[in-house]
Amino acid sequence: HDLEGNVAEWCSDWHAERYYASPPESSSSAAGMDPARDPRGPGTGEQRVVRGGSWVDEISLLRVSRRYFDAPATHKSFIGFRCVRDASPDAVSVEVASTRRPKSAGASPDARGHAYVPPGAFEMGCVAGDRECQADEKPSRRVELTRGFWLGRTEVTVAAFREFVSATGYRTTAESDGWSLAFDGRRLEKKEGVSWQAPGFEQGADHPVIHVSWYD
Repeated sequence: HDLEGNVAEWCSDWHAERYYASPPESSSSAAGMDPARDPRGPGTGEQRVVRGGSWVDEISLLRVSRRYFDAPATHKSFIGFRCVRDASPDAVSVEVASTRRPKSAGASPDARGHAYVPPGAFEMGCVAGDRECQADEKPSRRVELTRGFWLGRTEVTVAAFREFVSATGYRTTAESDGWSLAFDGRRLEKKEGVSWQAPGFEQGADHPVIHVSWYD
């Protein structure tokens, strides 16, 4: 699903380090196991989940199971996001993100597109034998999705976010703060005037938007 690298991604759920080890919210029997059914994360918290690796990370951290956290008001040069929706996008060309052959739902008004993730069960968290796994990726947990969903095929791009801002006049947290956290190759620093529009380095229209908080 093109989920690894480039930028890490904000997730909707609150973070709890030992969430995988906690009892599932609801369960059913599948392949002799008790998977969590449609888990949505803890009900409350102080930090939001961030997943995947980014351009600032070493290779061992560029993986789907990477799971950490940040305060929701945080904005950095290596965290972006992608859109997810329960309902089928109207007249959007999609690819079935599975072994099934691609199918189309019509002409696409949204060139960025969505991939369909079908219902099913899978292992979430650390892959057995992976020595690089961190504490909050363990233990691996079998999860069941009772219905499919539509996942943005890429992170939201600079061009797409610009369209959104143009249509709504939205102002990001970093713009309101007047600064953002930028990585200079060695360390993360607070830099004045940095935002999604002025990221501190050259970005193209198809690159993922960054310096956006969870609230954004």
